[in-house]
Amino acid sequence: MSEATVGKTVDTVEIVEAEKPYHFRKLGAEDIFLMVKIVNKIGYQRLKGCFSGKNIAGIIDSFTSENGDGKDGGKAEALLATVGVGVVMDAVGVLLENLPACENDIYHMLANTSNLDVDDIKAPGNGVMFFEMIVDFLKKEEFKDFIKVASKLFK
Repeated sequence: MSEATVGKTVDTVEIVEAEKPYHFRKLGAEDIFLMVKIVNKIGYQRLKGCFSGKNIAGIIDSFTSENGDGKDGGKAEALLATVGVGVVMDAVGVLLENLPACENDIYHMLANTSNLDVDDIKAPGNGVMFFEMIVDFLKKEEFKDFIKVASKLFK
């Protein structure tokens, strides 16, 4: 397949996503214990603090002191973007700070819920796959349900 562009022919490349070497089973009650252990090691209370009104108010105060009241010239949209980025950056900071504490638990959780074993996941050269596994795990409907229910404990 080719396209004409300013008198030149350019070949287009179709990107086909390779089949992943892993698949996950449906999460069940037996997985909750390890997930709770990981969430505790990450620091759920600190993570929750990133989304607190006090933290968001601090981000807003910082923005308005630098940019005015946020009510004119599209500043309200910029304020919302700043708050969103600020909260996400705070949350990512907490995750990265505490991730090493639950390294082995994460390997075991991924191995217990997939067709791979810990050694397959940890194997040299599997860094990209490891991150893809984490992303795919976090996207699972059962995981989202777990987070929704667990968050009720802290309301």
